[in-house]
Amino acid sequence: MWHHPWNHIECNEWSQMALDLILSPLQHPLLPGEARQQRLYRLLRSAILDGQLNAGMRLPGSRQLAGEQRMARNGVLFAYQRLLSEGFLVADRGGTRVAGLPSPAAAAATAVAPEVFLSRRAAGLAATRLPEELLPFAPGVADLNAFPWPIWSRFLQQAWRAVSARQLAYAEAGGEPALRRSLASFLRARRGVVCSPEQIFIVAGGQLALDACARLLADPGDRVWLENPCYQTARNTMRAAGLDVVDVPVDADGMAPPGALWHERPPRLLYLTPSHQYPLGSVLSLERRLAFLKHLKAGENWLIEDDYDSDFNHVRPGRGRLRKRKIKHAKPVATVVAA
Repeated sequence: MWHHPWNHIECNEWSQMALDLILSPLQHPLLPGEARQQRLYRLLRSAILDGQLNAGMRLPGSRQLAGEQRMARNGVLFAYQRLLSEGFLVADRGGTRVAGLPSPAAAAATAVAPEVFLSRRAAGLAATRLPEELLPFAPGVADLNAFPWPIWSRFLQQAWRAVSARQLAYAEAGGEPALRRSLASFLRARRGVVCSPEQIFIVAGGQLALDACARLLADPGDRVWLENPCYQTARNTMRAAGLDVVDVPVDADGMAPPGALWHERPPRLLYLTPSHQYPLGSVLSLERRLAFLKHLKAGENWLIEDDYDSDFNHVRPGRGRLRKRKIKHAKPVATVVAA
């Protein structure tokens, strides 16, 4: 799992604040027959079971916690030892940490799921499962351990020193003008895309870009072609917008629509990952590119090019972007920065 030096500082501060809040009942009057060590044990146990104390979180040493809570160290040792024996804590050279237990969400999934009243649109979306941590070779995740954090930190500090009241007010709808100008120059130099800053719109991520394209360029019931297999979030986005999804097969040269499909089920939107098909990795051939551009010229439709990692050099020589007036390019800047 990736990390950087700031993580430990921030996590320690937030963990201490959370622990102080969890243990605040220790200062309340005790019930008849109740010992403070028993209350400490119950508070820690409940916090672990409820997920308030995350797996791997380091707890204060027995002397430190006893001093902070103004109780005898033996009382802290009693609570720690009991939690260790029950498997809620683990002890190693780094100290006493919260053990990795099944999350409340996972435990709830094993029980009978309660009836959830969602919209028909939401019920039709494919479920996605997020991993608990970013494992090596996780798709879409760069090697963030190799990121130059000290340089990035210095740039952030320089940027913050230049912040004025204007940056704290409502921003322009399309995004920061200086950033849009820089991106226009970058795309022209690196990808051969001739566009003005006014044609660039900054959003919070690729998913929002796809959602905007689906809702602004098509109406509910319109048809969209997707690569099969494809980026699952793109499929969910198109379905959430009420579009009719058509799965088009993919081969070694990218999306391969049967010839009759253009006439039988012509698309309003066509979603492609031409530089590096996700998830199979094929590169859209020149012949296919020209064929798509030909059909775009003849029909009232739009092509969405998800250019998620074209700045990486894959096995085959990289190709330029598809160039046509009716093409919308989606470029996740975070992927380029992390590279």
